[in-house]
Amino acid sequence: MPVKAPHWFPWLSPLCAALGAWLLGVQVLQGRFWVIMAVALGCALVPFAMFHLACRLRHKSGSEAHNG
Repeated sequence: MPVKAPHWFPWLSPLCAALGAWLLGVQVLQGRFWVIMAVALGCALVPFAMFHLACRLRHKSGSEAHNG
């Protein structure tokens, strides 16, 4: 049974992209446009990867509990 994402979940991607681009791309790496763009795209995918990992771990732990 697939798990439905929370209604606020789509708002995390732009927020992570903006914060990651500013913090990593500008402050830490001091990069130009393409470096900042690459960091923003990478940070935009973080919420989806974490949600997928959390669902997978929840499913795995739940199935082990049912199997004994």
